[in-house]
Amino acid sequence: MDEKSVKNTSEKNKQLNNNVQVYDQVNCQKDLATHRTLCAYQKSMTTDTMLAADSKVARSSFGPQVKDKVVIEVKDLVKTYYGQAGETRVLKGINFTVHEGEFVSIMGPSGSGKSTLMHILGVLDTPTSGLYRLDGIDIKDYSEDELAAVRGRKIGFVFQAFNLLAQKTVLENVMLPGIYGKIPMRQRQDKARELVGLVRLDNRCDHLACQLSGGQQQRVAIARSLMMDPAIVLADEPTGNLPTDQTDEVLSFFTKLNREHGKTIVIITHEPAVASYSDRTIVLRDGVITKDGPANKDIHYDTN
Repeated sequence: MDEKSVKNTSEKNKQLNNNVQVYDQVNCQKDLATHRTLCAYQKSMTTDTMLAADSKVARSSFGPQVKDKVVIEVKDLVKTYYGQAGETRVLKGINFTVHEGEFVSIMGPSGSGKSTLMHILGVLDTPTSGLYRLDGIDIKDYSEDELAAVRGRKIGFVFQAFNLLAQKTVLENVMLPGIYGKIPMRQRQDKARELVGLVRLDNRCDHLACQLSGGQQQRVAIARSLMMDPAIVLADEPTGNLPTDQTDEVLSFFTKLNREHGKTIVIITHEPAVASYSDRTIVLRDGVITKDGPANKDIHYDTN
């Protein structure tokens, strides 16, 4: 690597560190796991290998955007953690696929392995063995930097804690992935306004994130997750910090994105009432899938 490349890399790393510090200062992270997820997301949009990874992604595409296209393929997936007390197998050879346009919930009690699965689906962790393909990409063939680029391009994250910049406007928050993705200013402004309209916050574009209700903040986060037109929207307990009436409102927007715009939605939850908004529920218990079938539509939040 020549001196100029080293200098550019150093400057990017410095900027990344500054970005992480900004998030810390406005207290957008509620827990360490979310903090690490957000840092990984930022890295995904600033990595030096973005163009190379984009080229690799293009070569891995299955082709036309059709309902028969598989966007998530999991086969014989195993995740084992090793420690002083021995090994702990968290995921024990699970299998499932998700097609484009599906709305899927992944449920399970604490310790079921759903959070570990979420991290693997989000390309934040890798399996010990087995296959995981995301939009045709076998992640085992990718380097860490290439995986970071895939996260930024292929996955729209929605966090339980919203992770908005409190002192930035709604529009600025939605544009953020476009800045890291190097979308031209005018283009990202236009797209951000379109997405803000999609979640019915047109009249809040210039409001600061800290001036919004929890439900409104999560709607901004949903809009932000769509900025890079991802293959999937991956939502981790997206209503965990919301009161009941706002929970129904946010979940209705996920339904709208799926029904009217064909977005592939995967929600991780422990609540049957949240899972009822999806069309299909995968239930995990003790690291294995115990159910994979139609969601139970008879369970709903009582908003009265």
